[in-house]
Amino acid sequence: MRLVCRIEVKNNWVVKGVQYEGVGKVLALDKGYRIPSNDKIEEVILLDLTRSVFGLPPNFMALEIVAENTNLPITFGGGIDSVEAALKAFELGASKVYLNSSVTVNETSLVNELVKIVGRQAITIGCEYRIENGQRMCYGEAGREPFQETLTDRAIAMNACGAGEIVVSHIESDGIEKGFDWECLDELPPLPIPIILASGGSQAELDKIQGYESMKCEALCFSKVFNNDYG
Repeated sequence: MRLVCRIEVKNNWVVKGVQYEGVGKVLALDKGYRIPSNDKIEEVILLDLTRSVFGLPPNFMALEIVAENTNLPITFGGGIDSVEAALKAFELGASKVYLNSSVTVNETSLVNELVKIVGRQAITIGCEYRIENGQRMCYGEAGREPFQETLTDRAIAMNACGAGEIVVSHIESDGIEKGFDWECLDELPPLPIPIILASGGSQAELDKIQGYESMKCEALCFSKVFNNDYG
C-alpha cells in the first residue's frame, strides 16, 4: 500500500482545517520548510483549497518551495482551470496536476486537452464528496459547490475522459482523524486506474498501513497525522 502525504497550504503557510473549514496554521513555508520526516512517504499531494473558492490563480510559490525541498513526486492542485496553469505547474516541478472544481461529469474539456499534451498519467482527479440522504455526492470549490453527481458517476466519467488516477475524499471525515470512509470503496465499480483514499486517516491506520493491501485502493493519503513530523 502506497503512502501519500497531503500538504494543504494557504498563501505561504501549511494549514489544516476540519471538514474543509476553519484552517489553522501549522508552519510557515518560508521558515526553513521541510516535508514531514516519515521515510515511508512515497509522494506528496500539495493543495491550496482556497484558490478555487476565491477565484485565485494557483499557489505556484508554494509549489516552488516544496519542490526545492523534496525529491518525491508532487501532485499539485488548487485553482488549476486552464492548460496554461497546468503546464506552468509541470515547469515548476509538479509530476501531476490535481483537478477538481474545473472538471465535472458534463465538462471534461480540460482533462481531454491535457491528456493530449502530457498523457493521462499526469492527471489526477479529485472526487470530494459528502454523504447526503445515503448517497455520496461530489462537490467543488472546497466542498461548497455541489456538482449534482454521485461519487460513482464521477469516478466512471473521469476514467472515461482520460484521468490517470482519482483521489477519493470524504469531506465530513476531513481533519478529524477518526478513520477513512472505507465503505466508499465498495460503492465504486472496478476501474483500471489507481484509487487513492483520503480524508480522516488516523494514526492507527498509518501505523498498520501495510495491513490494508487487500483493500480496493492503491494508496492511502494522510494529512493531519503528519503535523507533528515537520522539522
